Amino acid sequence: MAWVAGVRGVPMCQVVNEFPELFCVGGSGGGRVGVSERGLSRRVQYKAGYLLKMFGEAGEVGQVVDRLVLAVREYLEFAERRRVGVEEARQNVEDLARGLGFSDVRDFALYLWWLVPSRVVRGMEGLIKPDFVGRRGPYVDVLGVRCLLPHEGGRDWQVHTTMSLPRFLHALVTHFRHDHGLTDWRQVAQWVLRKPWRAVAINQVGKEGELGGEDWERLTPSLRLYLFEDVLNKLIDVLVGVGLVEDLGNGEYKCVLDGVVVRGRFDVYRHLHNEHSNLANDVRGLVKSVVGAGVVADEGAE
Repeated sequence: MAWVAGVRGVPMCQVVNEFPELFCVGGSGGGRVGVSERGLSRRVQYKAGYLLKMFGEAGEVGQVVDRLVLAVREYLEFAERRRVGVEEARQNVEDLARGLGFSDVRDFALYLWWLVPSRVVRGMEGLIKPDFVGRRGPYVDVLGVRCLLPHEGGRDWQVHTTMSLPRFLHALVTHFRHDHGLTDWRQVAQWVLRKPWRAVAINQVGKEGELGGEDWERLTPSLRLYLFEDVLNKLIDVLVGVGLVEDLGNGEYKCVLDGVVVRGRFDVYRHLHNEHSNLANDVRGLVKSVVGAGVVADEGAE
């Protein structure tokens, strides 16, 4: 103990507090599990948040199952102050899964996996937004999660992760199963991939007529992209409609102002932004000329 403290340059009491299992401190023998402040933080208080981070880094459902079983095992050991085997922990997860309405642990794991935004699987953007809090160095904790789906009255649904692990899992799953009717992981996957709820979510922000900072924070990157693409598409449609831009087909567009041909709707925006900074006046002038030409034509016909 003294050697470890000397190498680390810290008091011996700090070594004992950080690594009680190495010095048999806090245990009472007979296979019981001792309790330390560090252990309670890592294996109980922040266990749910840590588990969500691991779900977000899982590349296959088997990893989610393993993480879930091990997390429940650690939680049970510290909650019940006794050793818990892997099979007992798996049975506990099985019971929890069936109690929540799932057929087995795998279906439960798939449901959770699709809810959590993935950092390794493309397209699995999840239906929750973790509330990350920075710690020392590169470490972060997840102190809560917010549901991304729209709710009645534009309210938010959030749940903190520092409650017991079973209670957190029960609260999270119950919300999506009962409040949103997503009873199966396949339904969650469809909502993640197709996002039928985006238009409703967009309509619930900007109540004062503008997008404020708080509104912008509520929008995930995918929702921001959806909003941008929707605005861009409507803008190009209007420009094509008034004759400022000509749709040549096959994704190509021609700027009527200077004859430049670009490919893709974003290139239309980029060209107009870079080459026609006074776009409003250009549109106004074009509309007036079109209207004027129509009036002359009508008078000639009469």
